[in-house]
Amino acid sequence: MRIYIAGKMRGVEFYNYPAFHEAEQHLKDLGYDVVSPARLDTEAGFLMSHLPDDHDWSEMPPGMDYEETMRRDLAALDTCDAIYMLRGWTTSQGARREQLHAATGPHDFYEQDVLEPPSLVCDEEVEWPDAESKPTGSLPTDSRERKDMPIYSGLLMYFPLACAEVARLSKAANEKHNPGEPMRWSREKSSDHRDCAARHLIESGIEDEDGFLHDAHLAWRAMANLQLALEGNK
Repeated sequence: MRIYIAGKMRGVEFYNYPAFHEAEQHLKDLGYDVVSPARLDTEAGFLMSHLPDDHDWSEMPPGMDYEETMRRDLAALDTCDAIYMLRGWTTSQGARREQLHAATGPHDFYEQDVLEPPSLVCDEEVEWPDAESKPTGSLPTDSRERKDMPIYSGLLMYFPLACAEVARLSKAANEKHNPGEPMRWSREKSSDHRDCAARHLIESGIEDEDGFLHDAHLAWRAMANLQLALEGNK
């Protein structure tokens, strides 16, 4: 899979190149082919060392036109299968254009620290005891059914901040209940989701003792309850 990196450049020192380069290496380590606009800039001849010490990072580099550069980057995006949004992308005019462009095509969507792509690198072969014990996917495989389940445009783009906050809460809860372990839902440690959701609803708009809004806990409990309900109906 080929992934395009999108993120804020103008207004950030060194045009945020360090973040782009770090993300590029991260995705390569996961086994992906990566396209980075920062890399495209340098391949086109742009050299950071040629900029004056008092350079205004909110301006385009000398000799580079914004619309021309966007056309180049969008064409590069069209060669990719997915887009990977860096932290702070929502404040970038160019990154938002790239995200909207990707949404019109068959691109998968990933966001740094929120929805990371899975690793394609396997250090050791996984052996399942028997065929029945292998995990099965819960998403449809039929192409028509999959189109009726627009997870990106119907969930992530509807509630981006809410999804990010629930993900942040899940990470904090995992560090509390499973310190040092990979993230997983410890279902056995809490099952009274409806009662908990009601309590958090009463305290909506108030920050809980863990620093999260009760609304974030409410959303997490609602998701957990819905997940169990859907699993029980299968």
